Order: sequence, then structure tokens, then C-alpha cells
Amino acid sequence: PFLSPINLNPAATGAGEYDLRVSAIYRRHWWTMPSQMNYQSFSVDKFIPSISSGLGLLVNRSNEGYLKKTGFYASYAYTVCAGTASAADNGDMPRWFWTGGLQFGVAQTRIDYNKLVFADEINTGGVIPGSSSSADPAINSGKLFPDFSAGTFFNYNLTENSRLLAGFSAHHINRPDESLTGTADTVRSQLPVRWGGNSMYTYTNPEQTWSYSLAMIGYRQGQNNSYQTGLE
Repeated sequence: PFLSPINLNPAATGAGEYDLRVSAIYRRHWWTMPSQMNYQSFSVDKFIPSISSGLGLLVNRSNEGYLKKTGFYASYAYTVCAGTASAADNGDMPRWFWTGGLQFGVAQTRIDYNKLVFADEINTGGVIPGSSSSADPAINSGKLFPDFSAGTFFNYNLTENSRLLAGFSAHHINRPDESLTGTADTVRSQLPVRWGGNSMYTYTNPEQTWSYSLAMIGYRQGQNNSYQTGLE
């Protein structure tokens, strides 16, 4: 789901090649695992020229064994396009533009007790077929919390046929608490801020019959780092 445009950076809202963009991603890890580790992301966004803004909706869902997460988000991005070169240079097209975006949402974390095995369902031979546990589910088996993100993009047209784009984002900036314990300790399971950066260089031949893009994405959340690069 990191590759979903709006999830990557809220500033990407409304930045599709056309006025309306729809994106859907499904990702499955370790197919042989019974617990099923999978992630889904669906988004729709549109640019509205009259207000120089993009509006979008995003839905994320993940299934990590017994732990399930669902989030619904609304995104807004505003574009400043002041770097216009002369008509002789680039046909009165903007030399550069800057976009800033915000994302507001509500997410839920919950436990699927059907995926758990308790001690009274196990004997020396393993899991007892058809058994059911007498354990009572926790009072707080799920939690709803607000989740906010922000980001920015800067695009510069190096020449008529090439451009460089750089972006920066910060997710979970309110550091929401996912704890299901129901205690007064609000820092038991706070999501750390996920810092992200991305860049892309694109070249299109003068006849506009082909193009290529070189992109890089990096994340840091807590002590975890992730980097990806790709050529299209």
C-alpha cells in the first residue's frame, strides 16, 4: 500500500495524468501461512482547476494474522504554479510548481479472536479439532483513533523534455495510540511518525513516442528504515 499515490504522499492528491484517478492495490505475503498476511489500498482523487486543488478519498485495510486494521481518509492538496517561463522558452507552460497536502482520517485496530488458539484448545497432540475456548474475549478488542498526515511536492522542468520531482511526507503526525489495554497509560502503543521522502526523474523524447522515469522512495519509522527504487 506504500505505492498507492495518496498513501505515499498526501500532496499527490489530484496529481494524476488525467482529471480523475482511481488506484487499487492488493499485496499478499507468505502464501503458505494460514494466518494470511495481506494488505489492500483503494483511492480515488480528482484535480479541480478552478480552485487549484485536488480532493481525494483513501481506504486502507490490512490483515496481519489475528490483528486487523482499517482506515478511512480524506485528502486535500493545493498547488502553487508561479514559475512560468516565457512562451518562447516552453510554450507558456509552468517551469515549476509546488504542492502541499493534508490528510485526515479515522483508523481502527481490532483483534480477530477466530484466529487465536488458547491453552484449553491444545493437548499433547497439538490443536484439538473442533474445540472452542472458554476464555472470555477482552473488553477492548478494538480501538478507533484519528490519524493525520501531511506532505509536499516540488516539480521542476529541467528542459522541455525532462523534469525532476521531489517530495517529503510525515504520517501519523498526531502519534495515535493503538493500545487495547484500556489503561490510562496513553503511551503504551503509540504509532511513531513515519517520515518519507521520494524523488523522480522523467525524460520524454522530443517526438513524445516514449519516456522513462527513475524513482526512489525512502521511509523511516522509529528504528526501521525502508528504501525502494524503480525504473519505468
